[in-house]
Amino acid sequence: MFHVPTGAGAPISTVAPFPRERFTIEVRPEVMRAAARTSRTLAEQAREWDGRLVGAAAASWSGSEAEAYRRSRTAYRPMLASAHEAFSGLERELDRCATTIEYAMRRMDLVRATAERAWQRLQERTALAVSAADELNLATPTPWPRYQAGNDPQVQALRHEFDVLLQEATSLKEKVSEATAGAATAIGRLAPPGAIPRPGADAYGPVVVGRDVYGATATGQFEIVKGGVTYRVEQSQLSDGRWATRLTATGSAGVVVEPPIAELQVGAGKDALEMLPSASAELGVAVGSDLLWYSATRAEAERTALAFGVALATRGPGALRKMRPDVVGITGEARLAASAVAHGGPAPTVKTGNEVGALGIEGSVLARTRSQWGRDGSRESALTLAGRWEAGHPAFDKGTVHQKTYGSVGEVEARVRHAADGQSVLVLTSRSTPTEGSNRYEKRWARLLTPAEARRFEMGLAQASRGAGLLDEKSPAQRSLNLVTETWGAGPDSAEVRNGTVDYAEFTYEVDEVAHPSIEGKLAGVGMGGEIEVTRERLVEERRRG
Repeated sequence: MFHVPTGAGAPISTVAPFPRERFTIEVRPEVMRAAARTSRTLAEQAREWDGRLVGAAAASWSGSEAEAYRRSRTAYRPMLASAHEAFSGLERELDRCATTIEYAMRRMDLVRATAERAWQRLQERTALAVSAADELNLATPTPWPRYQAGNDPQVQALRHEFDVLLQEATSLKEKVSEATAGAATAIGRLAPPGAIPRPGADAYGPVVVGRDVYGATATGQFEIVKGGVTYRVEQSQLSDGRWATRLTATGSAGVVVEPPIAELQVGAGKDALEMLPSASAELGVAVGSDLLWYSATRAEAERTALAFGVALATRGPGALRKMRPDVVGITGEARLAASAVAHGGPAPTVKTGNEVGALGIEGSVLARTRSQWGRDGSRESALTLAGRWEAGHPAFDKGTVHQKTYGSVGEVEARVRHAADGQSVLVLTSRSTPTEGSNRYEKRWARLLTPAEARRFEMGLAQASRGAGLLDEKSPAQRSLNLVTETWGAGPDSAEVRNGTVDYAEFTYEVDEVAHPSIEGKLAGVGMGGEIEVTRERLVEERRRG
């Protein structure tokens, strides 16, 4: 509260002046308006130059040199698009802030005029109260308390009126401060991304040259409830010379239903074919964490992997975060699996699994989301859709019977990486592995995103991960899906790939299953199992377009 200096015997000439600075907003919105107009001009110029750049063709320049020129020319388009978007956003933020300040200043003018009148009345009444107090105190015996001018009821009422006006003025100044601070924050987020990468440079992250995977899974099933935990360690050699060691710890829970199917028997006697059909369906969810370390050498990566095992064995999973990972991530996934398989063979022998005599089909679909944060200030969001199907039947060839299988495992991953310098990249990856074969095939599309595209894509991923908005054409999820579809449609001979707007590459990895032991059984009516999987991948072919 603001207090007026008073005291017995204080003359009117010593009254404090009106505190005008507390009723004044020291900001000039007209300067913001001028800066907004400049930003609008720059945004229009960026769009104009983008159009000129598209038309800047070299008609007499042909051959590979012309293609290189066109790639170099269009590599600047994302920078111009980002500049147009950033300066347009800057104009909006400056205008919005100026409007808020202008309203506050108009209101402050009214408050200040009213406060000046209230201040004048307060000074006049205080002077009269001081004079009356002096006369009263002279006539009062010394043992009695002296009368103070501030105790005058009219002085107190006028002081309260002035304090209310001062509070409103302070509130208006705080709103102006909040508006300018909010505008500064928004402008910082609107800054365009960092330098645009040159064509031919791998701006979207290093390629995995080779990968060793060590996985261990333990499961338990009680009636129809199934749960488990999986630890997976990947040691990847990157094309930039580093080694990436990733630990994924996932805990899962689900429900398994195995509907009974009647037993069938075809034929008679020793030529009978006994069929034991079975079917199952599984619905599960899993939540886990990703921890990633980068190492300069393989020896360092192996020491890191060894430290994982020691930490898990001695201190449990919680100790891993204390090892200061370079990247920390959170994953969540939902899985639906179904199978219908009939096992059979010449009676009385019955063969099972993928041996001779199995007839049926199996399949599963999985959706996974991941959010991760790097120690260097980068972050990444990803949505993965994966599927697997496999079919088999007995086949007869030259008097022998063998099992014929078909199928494939594939997934599509869309992820947005935000670098510490503000650059955002959409990386779309598809992977497929035939059931019968030792190779894994991978395709990758990558494109730079403007800040607005990156924000919309993040919103779309968050909405899609909840299963919402996919049928609404105007929803963020649908717009994100459209951007994925558009990127997916950029084939190796498309204009986007040729001019460098989209980076496209194909990879072939040779996959070896080093070991895959497993065990299953029951203990006290509870089904228990576990498996260990060790695989090795090596990049054997890389093809780039554009």
